[in-house]
Amino acid sequence: LLGSGMHLLKVPAGVVAGVDVQPPAPDGHLAGWPEFQLALRSLVPLVLGLLAVQRLVLREPVPRAGEVAAGLVCVFFGLVLFNMGLNFGLLPLGNASGQQMALVFATLFAKGRFYLAFGVIMCFAFVGTFAAQVAEPALNVLGETVERLTAGGFRRMWLLYVVAFGGA
Repeated sequence: LLGSGMHLLKVPAGVVAGVDVQPPAPDGHLAGWPEFQLALRSLVPLVLGLLAVQRLVLREPVPRAGEVAAGLVCVFFGLVLFNMGLNFGLLPLGNASGQQMALVFATLFAKGRFYLAFGVIMCFAFVGTFAAQVAEPALNVLGETVERLTAGGFRRMWLLYVVAFGGA
């Protein structure tokens, strides 16, 4: 979509309306400690709350405590890797796309092509939102559950596309 807008304007890649487009600046930290801190801040309150309920309210020991501990270690490192992927992969990609789209919009708007500028932005927003909804893990799990409960009568992909289309 962005490429077709730039092609329509006959603008070389990386330059829109005479402005040289630079890649977004990094957020200033190296991979590692900030992602560990974020994972700890996300996980510790949840684990402490669940342990408090288990021990103080239910008055039960944690079943299979070793297995639970190993699972929590996996969750912790999974969150660290997920945060690194977001910060160094997905967020810079989204920032670059958003910057390019803003420049294409500004160029079209400056040329008096208001409806085309609006249409390009709306298409970009629709495609991005639709894709994000289809990729949402919780929605995929819900779709699988619905498909299983209806014995295949309601397909997972139908649910995904209907919700994604409605959300977009």
